[in-house]
This record gives sequence, structure tokens and C-alpha cells, in this order.
Amino acid sequence: MATSQSTIDHLTDLLSDAGPIRALPMFGEFGLYCGIRLIGLVCDDRLYLKITDDTRDFGLEKAPPYPGAKPHFLIDEEMLENPETLLALVKVTYDALPDPKKVPKRLQGL
Repeated sequence: MATSQSTIDHLTDLLSDAGPIRALPMFGEFGLYCGIRLIGLVCDDRLYLKITDDTRDFGLEKAPPYPGAKPHFLIDEEMLENPETLLALVKVTYDALPDPKKVPKRLQGL
């Protein structure tokens, strides 16, 4: 089951106070970015946030967003209804992640 555009619109609106949130198509689902950092995935209309050392103790359910993927935090309906906690988690996740590595010029545009 693919993620609906209405889910993407709702999540990007809900998380907009965390920074410049955007969802980009990725392998039939969506990667969720805050600025230039990939903070999570949206798969099958469910939000998954990356687990970092700083967020490991949040005590949320962990699940892979797709078969073979590393576990992510599966954000449940209760957290989606509590935007303050969700925004705090997104901000801590963002702060803990490094900027992506630069693509060498010889590989740009491929």
C-alpha cells in the first residue's frame, strides 16, 4: 500500500514548526527531510523517524519501515495527536544527525 498525498500533506504541516520539512519520493514511498538531513521515512501512511543515540531512550516502538531496513521509531497515533512531543523528538533527531556527505563533482548529475 503506497502512502497517500493527504498523509504527506498532513505530516509536513504537522511538523512545519520543526524547520523546513519536505517529503521527497523515494523508492515508491517518501523520505522525510528537515533541511538537508533525512530524518525519517513515510511508508504505507506511517511515519518512521531515525533512531539516534540522543533519541534511543524515548521508549517508542521500533520497527523497520520496509523489509530489510534498519529499525526506526514507528510514530503512533497517540504521538501524532501530541505535536509538542513529536516536534521535540524531530528536533532532537535533526540535531543528532550529520549533514549528508557532499557528492563528488564527477558524480553530480548522474
